[in-house]
Amino acid sequence: IFDYINFRRSLTPAEQDDLMDMDEFPDIMRQAILDARARRQASIRFRDREAVAAEFLEYEWENMVSSKDDDQVRQAFRFLGQFSSAELHAHQDIWVPALRALLQSDNPEHRLRAASRLHSIQDPAAIPVLIDGFRYESEIPFKRSLLNQLQRTTGQDFPFDPTAPEDVREEQIRVWEDWWAEQVQEEQ
Repeated sequence: IFDYINFRRSLTPAEQDDLMDMDEFPDIMRQAILDARARRQASIRFRDREAVAAEFLEYEWENMVSSKDDDQVRQAFRFLGQFSSAELHAHQDIWVPALRALLQSDNPEHRLRAASRLHSIQDPAAIPVLIDGFRYESEIPFKRSLLNQLQRTTGQDFPFDPTAPEDVREEQIRVWEDWWAEQVQEEQ
C-alpha cells in the first residue's frame, strides 16, 4: 500500500483521477489511499494550506460526500472541519453544491451536518433542514444548538423549548415553518 501511495503522490491530479476511476482497484485499496491521504493532508503544517484545501476539495470531497458509506461521509466532514473559513470561502464553488445535495440525504445525521456547515456561511438552504431537525433530533442539547443556529442565521428570535410538551413544540415549529414559507414566497 505504501509503495502504491507514494506512486500516486508522484502523479498529476488528472492522472490521479484517471487512476481512481479505474475499476481494477478494489474498494479497500481505494479507501486505504484516501485514508492515508487524508491523514497526511490533515497533519501537514506548511505555508500553502490553500493548495491542500483546493486539492482535497477538487479531487476527493465530492467522491467522499456522495459515497453510500456513512463512515466515508463522516470522514469528509471531519476533514472539511480542518480548513479555515477563508480557505473554504475560496472554494465554495466546489463544496457548497455537494453540501446542498446532502440536504436531500436519507440520513438525518448527514442532513444536519450539511445544514450546520452551510449555516456557517449563512446559506439559506440550511434553514428548512435546521427547522426539521427539531422534530427528529432526540437530544435536548442538540435541539438547543439548532435553535441557536437558526436564530443566528435568520436574525429571528422565535422560541423553541425542547423540554415543552409535544403539542407546544409542534406549535413553535409551525411558527418557524410559517415564517420560512413567507420568506420563500417573498423571494418568488
